[in-house]
Amino acid sequence: MRSNITAFKNDLRASPKILSVSSAEASPGKPGVNFNLFSVESKNGFVDQGVDCYGVDENYFPTLNMKIMKGRNFQGLADTLRSIVVNEKMVSYFKWDEPLGKKVKFPGDTSSYYLEVVGVVKDFNQKSLYNPIAPLILFYRPNSAGIQVKLAPENPETTISWIGSVWKSRFPDLDYTYSFLDEDFNSQYAADQRRGKIYAAFSMLTILITCLGLLGLIAFTTEQRQKEISIRKVLGAGLRQLVPLMVNNFVLLVGIACLVAFPVAYIFMYQWIKVFPYSAGISALPFIVSALAVLVITLMTVLFHTVKAAVANPTQSLKVD
Repeated sequence: MRSNITAFKNDLRASPKILSVSSAEASPGKPGVNFNLFSVESKNGFVDQGVDCYGVDENYFPTLNMKIMKGRNFQGLADTLRSIVVNEKMVSYFKWDEPLGKKVKFPGDTSSYYLEVVGVVKDFNQKSLYNPIAPLILFYRPNSAGIQVKLAPENPETTISWIGSVWKSRFPDLDYTYSFLDEDFNSQYAADQRRGKIYAAFSMLTILITCLGLLGLIAFTTEQRQKEISIRKVLGAGLRQLVPLMVNNFVLLVGIACLVAFPVAYIFMYQWIKVFPYSAGISALPFIVSALAVLVITLMTVLFHTVKAAVANPTQSLKVD
């Protein structure tokens, strides 16, 4: 199987449609990461600590545009299986002043065998943003079962189909399955996206019901003050004087509603984003847009009913039954 993986990767590299090929036991956004107990060198001697780990080949970092911050990448078959690359979080977690050459052993192993750090890769999100970046050890394991391919941007569908044909020629008994890196990450937030659609639907329904209630309240209030509006109109008041008469009260009510609703909304939003280790925080923009939207809807509704009442014939509302 491993010889076939090597041949498959070489077949892909021979095509100008393929920019880079690597193999690994896992990749960002997908399962396959192991969590093992290691004995890690520290300032206080070796300490036992569980650390995420998986194997990659020497082309893994270039294929995924991962930057080696210190030391070197794996050097292919010239490298030894005891060489490891760690991420920056591993360095900061164990407070290594000089990570290169640090040793990692298996707990209880009394032999002279150890793993040695030869490089430090820039931190990347191996899991979703629900999880903070954790210490990570990457072993040198050529020809793992997972294969990463960077495609040329031209005609990716044709290239994917061609890769499938090469796959079938090398692995006739295995299904050809593939996914894109962004799809792997997006799939981790599928539940959030579904919840977002549900919340958006209920929010729109709530806004619609609120607008209907506001429309009814404004219509009722305008009807109640129809005689007052008619009297003011008879006494010479125009739209410029009548409109503020109705608008001011409702603008005040909208302001009070916002003062009550926004702190409650902020608390719920703050509690929600605390789930994520990485957050851009809560912007004031949604609150400002919401306040302006409610104000505009209120003003338009009040203006409609006020103008309707103002242009009505005063004699109809002032006549005595």
